[in-house]
Amino acid sequence: RHGIAEEDAGLPQGVAEIHAETNYENNLHTAPPARHADRTDRGGVSMARTHNFGEDPEELRKAHLIEYLGRVGGRARDHLKPFRGPLVLVADEEIQGHLRRDAHLQGMLEDGVVTNPDALEVDELHRRAYAVVRPMFDSTRRTAVERFKALYGDRNTAERTTTRAEDVMVAAREGRVGVLLVAENEKVWGHFREDYHRAFPLHHETDGAIDLVEEAATETLLRGGEVHVVTKEELPSGASTAAILRF
Repeated sequence: RHGIAEEDAGLPQGVAEIHAETNYENNLHTAPPARHADRTDRGGVSMARTHNFGEDPEELRKAHLIEYLGRVGGRARDHLKPFRGPLVLVADEEIQGHLRRDAHLQGMLEDGVVTNPDALEVDELHRRAYAVVRPMFDSTRRTAVERFKALYGDRNTAERTTTRAEDVMVAAREGRVGVLLVAENEKVWGHFREDYHRAFPLHHETDGAIDLVEEAATETLLRGGEVHVVTKEELPSGASTAAILRF
């Protein structure tokens, strides 16, 4: 929610790349009569082998676009295999339609940003894309807070929760934290002793100290848990962290 970063997924450079390939192939081969496009292993359309476009530039444009988007979808699927978060599609209406119908991208949200992303500055791209996912994140956060409060407030289930930053951090390292709530902009300095397998909080930052809150959040995420940033008022009095334990 605080920023955006570009990743290189090895995507094709544009429709012009497909157009150049098709022209080259058509110079080497005589295309057979026009028929319905065959899908290739890449998820796109094999151009020179399946079309004879004649003088119809719009048909050619659409076919090149479909081939290009097929390659984009395939590369994106490979790149996003380890990714489990929501996916926001930013594209104009025509491209939105093709990708939603054919690409089968994991986690793609029903709502997207319908515009040409090249027309947006990076900050505006981030703002508009985050606006799509924010209601979902807010709902998930509220559910996590309510679940923690229900468990924490019931003496029969309170043992499945903990709020002391030093205990939360150790539990996170052990993979026992399923849901972690952290107060925004809160830090708890401390040391972790490997020999005791315990964390010891400090009153202030010293040489070699670590932020137990940040450490707990990192360890929770690395072990497949959820982390939600909440307000101080949403946590029990005086707590900087609150955890729901898996066991």
